[in-house]
Amino acid sequence: MGRNGASTFSGFCGQHDTALFKPLDTKPLDVGDQEQLFLLAYRGITCEMHAIMTRVMQLQSLYTARVKRGVDTPNESSPAGQKALEQILLSWATWRYRFKYYDQPLLVQNFGDIVHDVIEFDNQPPCLAASSFITVKDVPITDELVGVAVNLHFSNVRGASGAGI
Repeated sequence: MGRNGASTFSGFCGQHDTALFKPLDTKPLDVGDQEQLFLLAYRGITCEMHAIMTRVMQLQSLYTARVKRGVDTPNESSPAGQKALEQILLSWATWRYRFKYYDQPLLVQNFGDIVHDVIEFDNQPPCLAASSFITVKDVPITDELVGVAVNLHFSNVRGASGAGI
């Protein structure tokens, strides 16, 4: 399935997604292009932040429904309420991380401060494309997250190659 036929992250409207990721989506991946590498990482953290915020809404809705049914009491701690609150705090910490390391640099077109490790595999058939952000250390909510953006990009260009960025 081509990249235009695969499901994609829908956290931005079409207009803003197209404008933001144009340097990445309209030309072949160049692992020497800092802007393309930055945008791959930005897409990963934005996708993860969107997923966390979706979980926040789902967990909060479930907790609210439990309170309405009388399963949980709104003025007392419960596992469901605690889990909803944990996800709200994780969402906030992820947003804060993205804002500092991605949103602000994006506004001033500073793409060089994010460090990228690129591993290229020659002669591999295209089979997967993925973009994600993984928190690699549990930290108190007042501290800064420690995370890594993971991107897998496979292309089918003469002898097919893949890159893990």
